[in-house]
Amino acid sequence: MTKKYFFRDKLNYNDYKRFPDDRMIHEIINGKHYNHPAPRPKHQRISRNLDLVFGSYVMKNQLGEWLSAPIDVLLGEHDIVQPDKVFISKENANIITELNIQGVPDLIIEITSPIDPGYDRETKMSLYSKYKVKNYWILDAQLDVLEVYKYSRKGYELAGKYRKGDIFKPKIFKGLKVNMNTVLV
Repeated sequence: MTKKYFFRDKLNYNDYKRFPDDRMIHEIINGKHYNHPAPRPKHQRISRNLDLVFGSYVMKNQLGEWLSAPIDVLLGEHDIVQPDKVFISKENANIITELNIQGVPDLIIEITSPIDPGYDRETKMSLYSKYKVKNYWILDAQLDVLEVYKYSRKGYELAGKYRKGDIFKPKIFKGLKVNMNTVLV
């Protein structure tokens, strides 16, 4: 289960930098500290497959940067997260600094954890909606389904669900066709 630690009213990046290097994933959302254990093997296999399929496509076509956790994404002063996957287009590359990402990526992908499946669907989705992340994908590792959300003025709208055997043609990566058997394990 994700733990919340409340040190004072609102934590920021200076507080974040002081968290221990303890193999836990630490994030700050709305100034509050969240941490959870390292991912399980299934999560890591899916993560690897995402790199092989989408990361390779991004690199081959020189579309921008495909980055994986752990990577610090500073969305705001009191909102620092480590998404599982991040895509930043060439047009948006100025948000990448030597130390971290400072701004809103073009795509964020989270792979759910059986320990706290609501964290990515509720807490993080709400945060990403607040910052208007255009593309948010949730890969549910327990149900073996990829949920693709697109940001609109109303918030996130489900643009599609993809399971094993489905062909996924992501609009953000024009021309790419993905057999979900290559992603889901």
